[in-house]
Order: sequence, then C-alpha cells, then structure tokens
Amino acid sequence: MAVTGSLSGAKLLAAAAIFLLAGLVTGVVGVGLPPVAMPLLSLLLDPATAIAVIGGPAAVSSVVRAARGDV
Repeated sequence: MAVTGSLSGAKLLAAAAIFLLAGLVTGVVGVGLPPVAMPLLSLLLDPATAIAVIGGPAAVSSVVRAARGDV
C-alpha cells in the first residue's frame, strides 16, 4: 500500500510542514534532516513508516550536498 494512501489531507500537510521545518533547521544548524524530522513524523505515523518516508528526502539532500561539496 502506498504511504500517501494512509494519510489524510491534514496529515499530509503536517508532514510537508515537518519536512520544511527540518530543512530549515538543517540549513541553519547543519544537523541532518532525519534527526529533526523523525521524532516529529513519529507523532503522525508509526515509526517504521516514518523511517521509510524520511529515506527519500534524506538521500536527495545528501546527494545535493555532496554535489555542492558541502560534505
């Protein structure tokens, strides 16, 4: 089953806001996206689903940072 199939519109909007906040914290402080997003996403989703949802954005942000030479 797709992850978005189990999310209501409000939960999907909240998850997007969590990723926005995690991206801001990552940019300002320099910590990774998962340590910021995981605890907050766990409030909306079960932990296994939250880990699966974080995998894509974390991989993309790591590739972008590596391409810019930030790592």
